[in-house]
Amino acid sequence: MKVIDPVCGMRTNPERTVAQEDYGGVTFFFCSEECHRLFNASPERYIARVQQLRDASAEESGEQGYE
Repeated sequence: MKVIDPVCGMRTNPERTVAQEDYGGVTFFFCSEECHRLFNASPERYIARVQQLRDASAEESGEQGYE
C-alpha cells in the first residue's frame, strides 16, 4: 500500500516514511522532516491538497473513490 505525502504529493510506503502526524482523526505520512514541518505550520492547506491528489489518482486509474 502506498500513501500520499500531503505536502509534496510523493507516493510512499507508510512503513518507510520519515514522520507521521495524526490530525482530525486521520494519520498523515511524510517523506521528509521538511514536509512534516510545513504540514504542522498549516495543516488545513495540505489536507485539501490530499483530496485533490486522491481524486486525480482515482481518475487516472479508473477507481471510484476512497474510504
